[in-house]
Amino acid sequence: MQRPAAFPACLMAAVAACSLAACSVAAPARPEDTKSGENDASEAAQSDFWSTIEITATPLGGSGPDGAPVPLTVGKLRYAGGAVLTSPDKRFGGFSGLRLLPGQKLLALSDRAAWLIARYEMTDNGAITGLRDAGMAPVTGADGAALSGAEGDTESLELLPGGAGLVVGFERRHRLDAYTGPADGEIAYTRTLFGGEVVAALPGNGSLESVVALSGDSLLTIAEDAPYDGPLRPAWIRTGDGWQELAYRPANRFAVTDMAHDPATGDVYAVERAFSPLRGVRARITRFAGATAVPGAVIEPEELARLNAFHGIDNMEGLDVLRQPDGSLRLYLISDDNFNVAQRTVLMSWAVTDRPARD
Repeated sequence: MQRPAAFPACLMAAVAACSLAACSVAAPARPEDTKSGENDASEAAQSDFWSTIEITATPLGGSGPDGAPVPLTVGKLRYAGGAVLTSPDKRFGGFSGLRLLPGQKLLALSDRAAWLIARYEMTDNGAITGLRDAGMAPVTGADGAALSGAEGDTESLELLPGGAGLVVGFERRHRLDAYTGPADGEIAYTRTLFGGEVVAALPGNGSLESVVALSGDSLLTIAEDAPYDGPLRPAWIRTGDGWQELAYRPANRFAVTDMAHDPATGDVYAVERAFSPLRGVRARITRFAGATAVPGAVIEPEELARLNAFHGIDNMEGLDVLRQPDGSLRLYLISDDNFNVAQRTVLMSWAVTDRPARD
């Protein structure tokens, strides 16, 4: 994972705050912060595996006189709302993977080998405004012990179809591991799905940052960086013939940090991230048809939007999508604050404008 420097990150946050105050983006229609903590009847806290934490959600930006979001459209995305999340728990932060679960639950993965689970609060506009009943737990290995160091650089997360468990992508010791849960309360290692010599040459800090489940039992993973020069990034897909290689073309100086699949259309959405000291952190949202991810192919994604500090972003690494009751599509982004006091954990909600509600 690329880690922004502290001073540019601080400057970026200040610029974002100024632009949000000027109503360039809108906050969810919620006038006060929300908290989750010891007074909540957290299901997670009822397990020895999870420990309860408190989270404060501060609305991101302002809102109009009627409390509704001030309109902001960037490319094919329309801002629905957002929040800056904070917690006194030292494990909170570094979120690189995000998935929304049935029952209005959120599961996130920190790159320091920790799980976060919580219930989310959502507006009619599809914006997540707060988290409650929150708990954290360690990512464990085959021996049941908490992972750390090079073994625990956890960077990506996906749900296996049919409730068959989870997949976690790792950097440094590059691999995809399968886990149980979270429906059964605990999340436990079961086996390694992918790794070894085929990915050994990937850069230590730029490997399996994204993984997504496609149709059937297919899994697609894209590396953040490549062991060779050129514009493409290596990717692998699991088919009936095992794991086979293909490639993905990001924008210049961008790298894929997460993906999510929309079963209604078969589309895959991706977030690409870039950073420079002068331009700060940027994010590019792309989309491609899942059917184009076949062995030997080069995925050429469609660009939906480019975001920067003026849109309130930080180091956006986690992504998921969710269909609303009316059929419209929302895209959710969470940032990795690198456990840096100059950065923030931002949770943003965007409507995909060319995937409108049903008539």
